Amino acid sequence: SFITARRRKWQEAGRVHPLAVELTALLIGRTSRVFLWMVALWFAATLLFVPNRIDRVIHITIVFSFWFQVGLWGMAAVRYAIERRGRRAGIASADSLQSGSIDIIVFIAGLTIWTLAFLLALDNLGVQIKPLLTGLGIGGVAVALAVQSVLGDVLASMSIALDKPFGIGDSLSLDDIQGTVEHIGV
Repeated sequence: SFITARRRKWQEAGRVHPLAVELTALLIGRTSRVFLWMVALWFAATLLFVPNRIDRVIHITIVFSFWFQVGLWGMAAVRYAIERRGRRAGIASADSLQSGSIDIIVFIAGLTIWTLAFLLALDNLGVQIKPLLTGLGIGGVAVALAVQSVLGDVLASMSIALDKPFGIGDSLSLDDIQGTVEHIGV
């Protein structure tokens, strides 16, 4: 909480710090107290003798809490990167016209981060995930082929949201069609 309060004061004062300092302060602020308790439990379990059953439960709990914390850090880093890009582009973070595309990007990033965290947790517990990854890969190709046109439109929308080649009110012409941009979204 000290780092979070300090970071908030930096932001209110308008002080700009290097990317590494800001990101480190953000990630420290996003560290869960449960994770810190699990680290303390791990240290205690290494020093104490506990029965095998309890040791296995402690190990599973620690592995899942670690990967859960990594997922929280990953989501915080993605949100920070999107906010930073928006600030550099001079766009307010509450821009309702871009929020749909940004929400999709955050959702896809979150789905990827949490899936990876879960699979890595299972791998650390000794579960064979290679067959699961193979099935996910084949299923992903099948889904991508089934929704190819929709997926192309969503990716084009995200490209427009991130690159911002044009904005609302701009005049565009494609071949013999001319018009003015009224809405940008998914």
